[in-house]
Amino acid sequence: NEYISMLSKKFPKEEKGISDLFKAIKRLGEESEKLPTPLHIWNVLFHPLKYSLILKYYNKTFADMLADFIKDAKLGSIISAGWPYVGLPPSKVSALQMAGYLYSAHIEGHNYLKGGTQVLANTLVKALRKYGGELQLGTKVTKILIENNTTTGVETAKGNKISAKYVVSNADARQTFLSLIVSEKLSSKFLNRLEQMEPSISFFQ
Repeated sequence: NEYISMLSKKFPKEEKGISDLFKAIKRLGEESEKLPTPLHIWNVLFHPLKYSLILKYYNKTFADMLADFIKDAKLGSIISAGWPYVGLPPSKVSALQMAGYLYSAHIEGHNYLKGGTQVLANTLVKALRKYGGELQLGTKVTKILIENNTTTGVETAKGNKISAKYVVSNADARQTFLSLIVSEKLSSKFLNRLEQMEPSISFFQ
């Protein structure tokens, strides 16, 4: 409410639009929380009143959504200032994605870890070791090992092989599938789709 009030004082002609925009963002958040898991398109299509805003904006950009409420371009830029957090500018980012960010930021509110983000890393390591895991820092993985279309582990830059029933890669899709896995193990259709993907902008600022 303080944020809406502050924006309204700076842009008095846009007061109603600002209020209506954040009402819509709040409703989108509430509709999203009601969505069933797993989600099927008919869950939404058969309940148009229940998910009216999701149906309205699911295939629109945030710039499209803004235009329904805000006329002043400078105000639109201020409201959209957090777009690097979701990875694309308002003209390209999904209305639902950006609305979800604004719902989280201004309605639910951000939270911070007491003691800093290192606390989270330390807690994860503690849990890993509790269940018999081993943390190896500074260990570069160069290959994901596959036998009979099943992952069997990884190989490090030093040539060490680590067996694993499951392999989780936190590298991007191109690095994971084009560098860590031998391309012969993948279908040509999948590789073609991967090659056509456009990398997002860097999140580092």
